[in-house]
Amino acid sequence: MNKGICIIATGHPVYGGWAMNLCMSIKVTDPHAKVALLYKGAAANHIIPYKYIFDHWIEIPDEMLQSNGMESLIRPKVCLYDLTPFDETIFIDADVVMFPTKKVTELFDTLKDQEFVIGTRGIANESDRFKWTSIEKLKEQYKYEGDVYNISSEFMYFKKGKVAKKIFSEAKKAFDKPNVNYIRFGNGVPDELAFQIAFMKTGHKAYKETFLPFYWAHLEENRKPHVQQHDLYKLQFYGYSMGGNSQHTHTMDIYNNIAKWCASKFGLPSHYPMRNKREVLQTRHTI
Repeated sequence: MNKGICIIATGHPVYGGWAMNLCMSIKVTDPHAKVALLYKGAAANHIIPYKYIFDHWIEIPDEMLQSNGMESLIRPKVCLYDLTPFDETIFIDADVVMFPTKKVTELFDTLKDQEFVIGTRGIANESDRFKWTSIEKLKEQYKYEGDVYNISSEFMYFKKGKVAKKIFSEAKKAFDKPNVNYIRFGNGVPDELAFQIAFMKTGHKAYKETFLPFYWAHLEENRKPHVQQHDLYKLQFYGYSMGGNSQHTHTMDIYNNIAKWCASKFGLPSHYPMRNKREVLQTRHTI
């Protein structure tokens, strides 16, 4: 089966640079891994000289970046089924870098019996820090009585087939018309909310109540003492996620150390440094 990893880069050029860091970190530990960059325009124009690092270079159609007549840079996530060149896909957010101690491609074997898996932080409830809408009202709107998962869409795994196709189809519908009040993400609907609704509509259950393949640095900003880089490698995680609007200088230093080391293995003088998204991206100012 044709297997590979997809990364999305849209909007600001920082995402193209971070996607390149991620691709290098994947291939340092597994040179045979196939990686596709799904991009649009300015997000990747500056890394064209390095496109050889990727196995596929796929431009996202304009219509996949539109929702209800407005631009939506995160909508390609709910279009991944249509965009991927692979039969079996792992998707990873661009602002993640892999640890040099494990192969993320090992997850293909770990998840081989699954049809669709997305990162989960547990069962969602009204007190969740990461909540896009009222869970009670969401369940009421969709007449759903089961568990709603607190979804982390920085990681997805899926196979081409009826199950994944249906989930993505429902996620696209929910993204364009969620039918509930929600907290805006950037300038539109949060993709994680769309996948929550897709799970409810299809009856799909999470792979595990909590499943996070990457260490999410944003949650650890205030940890004292900070976790040191060499100690991170001893944990069960495959990579280091910089998801969130802002990061502590300690966590950005760890990301940059790993990314710079990976770039050196490709004979490049440096990497694309991590920056606080709230400082760089206008759409993040209100989140």
